[in-house]
Amino acid sequence: MDTVFGLTLYFPARKRSNVPHITSGVGRAMKTITRLGKLLATLFWCVVLANLISPFAQPFAQLLNVAGMAMLGLHLAELALFKAELGTQPQLTIERAKVLAFGIFHIWSLPSAVAEVKAEPESAPETMATPASASVEEAVPCAS
Repeated sequence: MDTVFGLTLYFPARKRSNVPHITSGVGRAMKTITRLGKLLATLFWCVVLANLISPFAQPFAQLLNVAGMAMLGLHLAELALFKAELGTQPQLTIERAKVLAFGIFHIWSLPSAVAEVKAEPESAPETMATPASASVEEAVPCAS
């Protein structure tokens, strides 16, 4: 319990979840932000495509073309920066296309490579090998 301005504050214990990234408020908020970002990116690319098919009024058409080229350049830079993380994904070509379309919003939604490594148990082969410096006589005990 804490005391603030002479008043005793009581904060009940929060129930902990076994899977915090799915059921926690932060995980849900991040998922919502990611989905909203992907939706806005899709709308942006639709407007840029509509501008290429039927150009808008002159200053806006040129600005949209420049914004589309800048966004494409930014997403190409993200492809180069996150090459290692994308390399761990099973469908590399599809993941790269999604990064070109959605950028960092898709990279945020990728499963972490660190989580995948921790999920796989490490099994060390058990061998009865002796050190290289040990001779055959030291490795095999004498019967005498």
